[in-house]
Amino acid sequence: MPSTSTIKEQLTAVYDDLFKQLSDIEDALIKQFFQTDPTADPVDPQEYDFHVKSYCILAHAALEDYFESVVLKIMHHSCNVWLTSQKATEPLLYLLCFYGSRPKIKVDDREDEKSCYSYLKENIDSIVSAFSKEVNNNHGISLKYLKKLLLPVGLNIMNETRVIESLNRLAKYRGDVAHKGIVRSFLSPEDARDQVADCLELCEHIHQTALNKMQDINFV
Repeated sequence: MPSTSTIKEQLTAVYDDLFKQLSDIEDALIKQFFQTDPTADPVDPQEYDFHVKSYCILAHAALEDYFESVVLKIMHHSCNVWLTSQKATEPLLYLLCFYGSRPKIKVDDREDEKSCYSYLKENIDSIVSAFSKEVNNNHGISLKYLKKLLLPVGLNIMNETRVIESLNRLAKYRGDVAHKGIVRSFLSPEDARDQVADCLELCEHIHQTALNKMQDINFV
């Protein structure tokens, strides 16, 4: 049976890597432009604009990779636990809810009898294929995309307006820069940092929730 401690270590490693990536790109691209002296003259936005745009694009990519990696690890672990030991985890129930199908029972006496396990295994194999395709086709981190990633493995999104607004603002800004090439207003280094910090708060919430869900369900 796949080890619960191993999946928790994997999830922690993914979160720690995200934290380091965001810290590194902040140090490399925008930290130098932070206004630490309130009496100093404002920095010309033209000086930091390229750096802020680069920071937002890279931060968005790191966050997107984090969400996708987490849900895939949870899916594979939950499905493997059932297939190897017939023990259910909460994420597996959600996956069956969102992606499971009603199996067609074979009633032809001329065919070999099919076990309940075989029916469920076929369903789980189909879930792995369908959900993996959904994750691989993901295109962002705004709320409409995260719902499709997180809810099927039982991860609720924080009900925090500030965090959701920052998430959507970062996604929109990144989209404007990457796909349109034109942003009508400058985003300050401090505002960019704060938006990413809010997104990281969501990631911390997701990380802790995921760890708590990596337990077998005891049916009493």
